[in-house]
Amino acid sequence: PPSSSPNPMRIHPALTRALAVVLTAGSPSGAQTLPATPPPAARGTREEQVVALSPFTVSSAGDEGYRAQNTLAGSRLNSSLNDTPGVLDVLTKDFLDDIGAINLEQALAFSANFEVDNGDFDSQGVINTIFAGPAATPAFRTRGLVGSLARNYLETDFRPGFYTIERIDNASGPNSVLFGLGSAGGVANVSTKAARLNRNAYGVDFLTDGFGSRQVALDLNQVLRPGRLGVRVNAISSRLNRYRAHFSDNIDGVQLASTWRADQHTEGSVEYEKADR
Repeated sequence: PPSSSPNPMRIHPALTRALAVVLTAGSPSGAQTLPATPPPAARGTREEQVVALSPFTVSSAGDEGYRAQNTLAGSRLNSSLNDTPGVLDVLTKDFLDDIGAINLEQALAFSANFEVDNGDFDSQGVINTIFAGPAATPAFRTRGLVGSLARNYLETDFRPGFYTIERIDNASGPNSVLFGLGSAGGVANVSTKAARLNRNAYGVDFLTDGFGSRQVALDLNQVLRPGRLGVRVNAISSRLNRYRAHFSDNIDGVQLASTWRADQHTEGSVEYEKADR
């Protein structure tokens, strides 16, 4: 006769297998232990020394193409451009090479608020200020006022030769008084090539144009003691012609630079340049 008891519950075979796997993994026989943490690698007998960068110098080695990282033009200290509120234009070496600038006048054409002064030398007044520098110094204006020129943040009347230039920092506005020089308009600072202590480097640049100009420049960096002493030599011989007949720039110059790092906290540099124009 038919049974009055309820139908027995059937368990799906897949659920049965899954339950068996769970029970097996939870049993002591199936337990797994993590491997022991390996001991830290033994340190070598020689520890790496941390070299602290000077807060008073900025190296162009940190520049990435057209983008500069730090500057001294904003606060007198090595500061990030992101944290500098002043109006600054930094022209890196890669940018100067790509635009083919061979003098300050050509570089200023790509900088905001700076322009070459083509006249008004003898005019009196607030805007038409007399440019009192030597004739060899390029005349330019910053925000309409006569501009000031600095070399490694020191006042100079020496017209810079671009065979020695590493980068240009143009500061607009009265923040130029941070360096004890500069007009109310601003200051253009050129940073010269310094001797590097990490590697040897040699370069030769040739230049010619449709006006018959010829120029050759040498750049030699030699490490005498790695991390301690290095020298750098830059030389140029240039015969540049302009679009106007009988106007030319003849330059023969040499620059010597040396860097000496006595210890982690002491570094000195010396530079000498002589040029005939």
